[in-house]
Amino acid sequence: MAGKNEEALILVVVAIGVVYLYSKGKLSFLDNLFKPGTTTPPSPGITPPTGGGGGPQPSGELDANGVKMIYATTGNKVDLPTTASPHENGDRYSAQHTFTNYMIMAYLHTGSGQQAIGCKTDGPNHGNCQSMKPTCLWIDPDLQISDCSIKYGAEFPHPQANDLQCDSCKSCGVSLDNKWVGYANIAYEGPGGPSDRWNEVWVDPGGLDAAGKPANQWMQLLKENYTKQIPAEWQRPNGLPVDCSNCGSGTGLEAEIRMRGVNGTELKYGAVHEITNPGSSAAATATYARSFKSTRLSKNWKRAYYPAIMNTYYGRTRRR
Repeated sequence: MAGKNEEALILVVVAIGVVYLYSKGKLSFLDNLFKPGTTTPPSPGITPPTGGGGGPQPSGELDANGVKMIYATTGNKVDLPTTASPHENGDRYSAQHTFTNYMIMAYLHTGSGQQAIGCKTDGPNHGNCQSMKPTCLWIDPDLQISDCSIKYGAEFPHPQANDLQCDSCKSCGVSLDNKWVGYANIAYEGPGGPSDRWNEVWVDPGGLDAAGKPANQWMQLLKENYTKQIPAEWQRPNGLPVDCSNCGSGTGLEAEIRMRGVNGTELKYGAVHEITNPGSSAAATATYARSFKSTRLSKNWKRAYYPAIMNTYYGRTRRR
């Protein structure tokens, strides 16, 4: 019995090491173990954002308005205003929240000739925060109205715009001009802690029907670890600046949707939802383990390592 327990413990340790090293790109040669025509499982915490079809899919949870949630929520939320704040650069819908892991979701009726839907997030109230490092930083992905593509960037310090590389960005290939569009900007902490921030953008190009029912045709257009591109002096090892009273911006993080270039827009079903962190190490291990199970590796490999990987996630050792 002792021998079997020792063997199981060794397999768990090996499995943890394999998952960690593979996620860091140190074991890329393992890709050769997969037969041609199969899909190599993604690294923990990274889902290839292919959108629609066989791409990432929403959680299936529906809110009171019938909006399909991208990730599971905790039930905590802050509603966005249904009436825009007019601005010379376009309508704005803004709210403050204190969530570390969250989704800003809304259905928006774009205006004729609108340039983009922008959304400043992961930073404090925008107006008063200027050059203080690392506080005054916001991620600002722009959903382009002409072709449903993403222009990725960050603002630091205010008001300096900085372009970010976006290897995951794609387009849904349709115009979003003068119609209802579902929009979601998501941010959460990865397994690396506060300095490991992930950002996603999803869109529902089907919008709302005449009765106000969501099409729920959600597609992922962006998934990036933006902190890899942020200079060291702008990293936030102590977490997001929820309390920014020392910078004149009060308490709370900004969630502001900007309808660039037009006024007279509309918003329905808008809220900032706190979510169960999809970037945690446990969630990443589970995702990898299930991907591992679905691939066509030899039976001996699966028999040896799949139970150990799953046991790592569930925190228990089972006899085989």
